Amino acid sequence: MPIVVKLSQAFYDRFGDEVVGELVGMLNQVDAASQNSLRELNEANFARFDDRLERRFSQLEALLERRLGEQARWLYLSWATLMAAIVALWFRH
Repeated sequence: MPIVVKLSQAFYDRFGDEVVGELVGMLNQVDAASQNSLRELNEANFARFDDRLERRFSQLEALLERRLGEQARWLYLSWATLMAAIVALWFRH
């Protein structure tokens, strides 16, 4: 969006329409360049943030899978222990 500059009549009288037009054009170019730079910087920062977030999600997913594996191992061990106790009691009678 171009800069909207409201300059006084004295400014126009002192420097002339051509010089003021060049000044406003230069300010618009500087504004466009800084907006593009800011947009590129924001996109780069978002890409870095997205990469870090993805990496942390995959670390969390790996941690959850490992913990689920540990829980499943303990579940099977306790189930086997209970079944062995039940079978032992069944044959004891």
